[in-house]
Amino acid sequence: DASTGIAVKGYTKEKYKNQVISIVKKYKPNYIAVGNEINIYNNQQEAIEVYNSIYDEIKKISPDTKVFTVFQYEKLADKSMISKFKLDAIGITTYPFIKYSSPSEIPDKYYKELSDFSKPIIFSEIGWPGEEAVNFIDIFNSRLEKANIKPIIIIWGLLYDYAPMGYPWNSMGLFDANSKEKPVFAKWTQD
Repeated sequence: DASTGIAVKGYTKEKYKNQVISIVKKYKPNYIAVGNEINIYNNQQEAIEVYNSIYDEIKKISPDTKVFTVFQYEKLADKSMISKFKLDAIGITTYPFIKYSSPSEIPDKYYKELSDFSKPIIFSEIGWPGEEAVNFIDIFNSRLEKANIKPIIIIWGLLYDYAPMGYPWNSMGLFDANSKEKPVFAKWTQD
């Protein structure tokens, strides 16, 4: 289980691989992420080996599918880890509130290291809790522009506030828990 790092009883690497391959065979997707926030897993070397094996199998079945994994940016101490994976794109989740108390504190060069990679960038989750989420969108875009990063996909992490998880997840949605649109939704969806 990626959320706990504890193996799910009866779930093996082979079962996981078979599930991914089954999806690729059936749908031949344009993009597929294999693993989420993979850099926080307990056994990094095993994660790299399993991912690269799955990558090879996907390419045999669907060579045009863009295969990538996702890294948690705030916990990615060693960016060179990315180069150990066979990637058509680099997936990133970013929640800078882990390190900063306000979006304005995010350094101008916060995402600069991502510009060192020649692969397209996909932000599969971004977000900021509470009222400052609106400001975060402008600052996030500004930091990407300063780093000359032009992501091919950006996804806000939560559609709805999720109260059972507590802070910050209970205030990070584009809608509140009662499906009421929040100011961040208008900002996120403006042209």
